Amino acid sequence: MNTTRKNMLPILLLTLTATSLQAATITWIGRGGDGFWSTPANWDANKVPESSDDVIITNGSVNYVAGRDLSIGSGCTMLVGAGGSFVQTGTDSWIRLDGNVVVQKGGVFDSGSAGQLHLTGSFTLEPGGTLIRHEKNLNAGAAWLFNGGTVDLGMGEFQFRTTVDFAGVLYAGQMAPQDGEAILNFTGGHIFLRDSRKDSFFQPGAACLNFPLKSTGIVSITNCTPEAVYSRYFEGNTPRMRYNGEPVSVANFPNLIGVEKSSSMENGVDIFIRVKNRMSSFP
Repeated sequence: MNTTRKNMLPILLLTLTATSLQAATITWIGRGGDGFWSTPANWDANKVPESSDDVIITNGSVNYVAGRDLSIGSGCTMLVGAGGSFVQTGTDSWIRLDGNVVVQKGGVFDSGSAGQLHLTGSFTLEPGGTLIRHEKNLNAGAAWLFNGGTVDLGMGEFQFRTTVDFAGVLYAGQMAPQDGEAILNFTGGHIFLRDSRKDSFFQPGAACLNFPLKSTGIVSITNCTPEAVYSRYFEGNTPRMRYNGEPVSVANFPNLIGVEKSSSMENGVDIFIRVKNRMSSFP
């Protein structure tokens, strides 16, 4: 058995128990032979999880057919860990999650055909975990915790409506804040923006992507030249991109912000904080 996984499961079970003392913990075993969430034999308790149950998926792919019986209640947790995946198929019915979802290293949460993810609990994406939205938007709020995994939206929009911290890899068409004061604090990883409309970044009001002091993140943007980066993303009092929460002056820009022709984005650029400035206050 994988040592990391062996050591991880007792910790996960303790965490789930502390989160919802009245809940049963039901684990996917996949012995029903069809891979469906709705088949009792696929679960160790020989019953489909109810809204008051915690769910662990670490060994196999769970296929949820939209419109049936998925319900994660308030205070309960669905954990998708190493070797596990969850995918919705069927119609574009929304996935409604009133509880908490945790996707850990080696786990995949694929919303599949779902038109939206309606979240009233929390969603935590850990390092090595993956969230997939097939060409669909993701609207993130304070309950979304991006701690180092991969978010793949295809050409969908990454939307955020408040201050959100992001570490990890993001594939999206555009940045699309949903509030004039929304801020994405990009602490590390790689963001790929692949839709050149609106310069890949729709900006209402003063919304922005912020590089914090210690940010090691890289933003790759399609159809942009190095010469256009400052005027598109950093110029003005409320620019689309900022460093340490502040605009960057044209005089400070060459020393503070790195801009290179992208090796991973056709006809694009890579934008990042120069190494010598990652531990420095705003000049």
